[in-house]
Amino acid sequence: MDVDIAVPGGGPGGPGGNAAAIRAAQLGARVACIDRAPELGGTCLRIGCVPTKAWAQTALALKQVEETFGKLGVQVGGSHLDFPAANEWKTAAATARDRHGRSERHRDRRPNSKPTRGTVRAAT
Repeated sequence: MDVDIAVPGGGPGGPGGNAAAIRAAQLGARVACIDRAPELGGTCLRIGCVPTKAWAQTALALKQVEETFGKLGVQVGGSHLDFPAANEWKTAAATARDRHGRSERHRDRRPNSKPTRGTVRAAT
């Protein structure tokens, strides 16, 4: 692989690696973002921040149905959580990618980056 900089754990979710990869790419470096997981993104994107925020949004919607809609004159016939549908929505929010494998929110910020599955070992 011919790159200028390899960022380990540099999927779109890692704050330090992500910032380094974005800036290096903006400066014209060829960057490889390397993650051992099947999908890039790091903990934040795959299992932390983004999925948690998706679940919080789902919980807020349920609360609004139960507590707010009636005050606004909107009557609904009860609310319940369709877990499979909510989980599908959460997964879609956390895995939205463009055709290059980069997350939608970082598509234009790393024009010279290449997502790569693998591990990194420091040369001694």
